[in-house]
Amino acid sequence: MLLVSSAAFAAGGSVEGTLSVTRDGAPGSVKNALIFIEGLSSPAPKEPVKLAQTGRAFDKVVLPVIKGSTVAFANEEPLASIYHHVFSPFSPQKFTSPKYRPGEGPYLAKNLTHVGPITVFCDIHKEMISTVYVVPNAFFTLLSTADGSKSAYKIEGIPPD
Repeated sequence: MLLVSSAAFAAGGSVEGTLSVTRDGAPGSVKNALIFIEGLSSPAPKEPVKLAQTGRAFDKVVLPVIKGSTVAFANEEPLASIYHHVFSPFSPQKFTSPKYRPGEGPYLAKNLTHVGPITVFCDIHKEMISTVYVVPNAFFTLLSTADGSKSAYKIEGIPPD
């Protein structure tokens, strides 16, 4: 995760750059790196942000959402007999769903307000893990594909302070 302070944007605009990763002094791969602007706020979307469950996996490893958002956990398994159960033991933002199968739900985790990562699990399928990352505003980008040890990013539309 890379934070950029809003103090650098007194006139508004955009920020762009290249994220370089090293591990133990050697180039590492960039994957699921979240970059966001700190010090600004944005309203949460009115509609829930979906995190689907299919193939006994979450469809996203990292899901960024704006502070105050609701996440809809949708069981989209092809077989009606495959149940899911989502929960997060994360202290200030704990939630747990009942067991539900395709066509039931989705389960809604409402008003996520704690900025930072919320690790989400399925109690039925232990291999199912995702991170819902609550960001303070809509000025973020997720570098979700491996692109060697460097990956370019750009965040546009940043309002002036």
